[in-house]
Amino acid sequence: MQFPIIAITMGDPAGIGPEIIAKFFRLQKEGPNQFIVFGSPDIIQKSFQKEDVKVPCHVIDSIEEIKPMPIRDGVFIHQTARVEGKLPIGCISSRCGWAAYDAIVQAINAANLGVLKAIVTAPINKESLKKASVKYIGHTEILAQFSESPEVFMLMVNDVLRVILCTIHVSLRESINLLNEKIVYRTIIAAKTACANLGLEQPRIAVAGLNPHAGENGLMGREECLIIKPAVEKAISEGLNVTGPLPPDTVFLKAREGHFDIVVAQYHDQGLIPFKYLGLDTGVNITMGLPFVRTSPDHGTAFEIAGKGLANPSSFIKAVSHATSMINLSSKTDAKM
Repeated sequence: MQFPIIAITMGDPAGIGPEIIAKFFRLQKEGPNQFIVFGSPDIIQKSFQKEDVKVPCHVIDSIEEIKPMPIRDGVFIHQTARVEGKLPIGCISSRCGWAAYDAIVQAINAANLGVLKAIVTAPINKESLKKASVKYIGHTEILAQFSESPEVFMLMVNDVLRVILCTIHVSLRESINLLNEKIVYRTIIAAKTACANLGLEQPRIAVAGLNPHAGENGLMGREECLIIKPAVEKAISEGLNVTGPLPPDTVFLKAREGHFDIVVAQYHDQGLIPFKYLGLDTGVNITMGLPFVRTSPDHGTAFEIAGKGLANPSSFIKAVSHATSMINLSSKTDAKM
């Protein structure tokens, strides 16, 4: 008998979220009773039927209805906002945006109560959120707001790279304006914490520069001298193993070759272009700074293949695996204290 400890959110129902969730349950070997899916039951159950998932579903309307179940007795589906009318597969939709948003918020509320230890989120569409009048641009901002977490960081992990970002979902111009010594320093500290959460206690941290060639000592920009280098020096003075600022065009290669355990990138695309170039199948997005574990696959809603049965669940499966590992590592750490 076990209580569910990991929430799975439906994602945008017009995308591949329900499909990859169904494929996960069809393929996964652990007991489904450790999961609770937040979403529209009719959409989830139709996906289960389409993918021939032989897992009983138990629909609930409140987190108070959760109870421990034997390992083979099925999965809970927590009712969230329904999508009325025909489902607009592969299209931007305010109805789907709101349904995705409501599933996330209700999962966060359950995690805030301490009922759940982790949330694994299926992909959402930022334009659909906007059409639904949701004021938050994406998962990271929603999670930060509703968990009351003032400082969160976006961490990307795959088989060969770990990348953490100083700034995330803002324009390139705004990203540069936002950078300061405190942000870079706090991201370096978050990089160390992230590695510890993944089982790596003494990480070698590389910090990317902002400008070409990391500024060449001020010849191509002063941000490295005025912002990044002082943050690196402060972290080093506190005993962290940090190198930088390093040229952005080679630092990821050096990390991939094993010289560093994690790279601090200054802005979104600086970190995610080299990361996603390696492929989307094994990448996982982890939000640092929350009071619970949150992971997600490293891809979007894939509207172009939604409803066609072509979605690859590999990244989603990796996201669940990372969430489980982080919960287990945290439990072992707590037991030692």
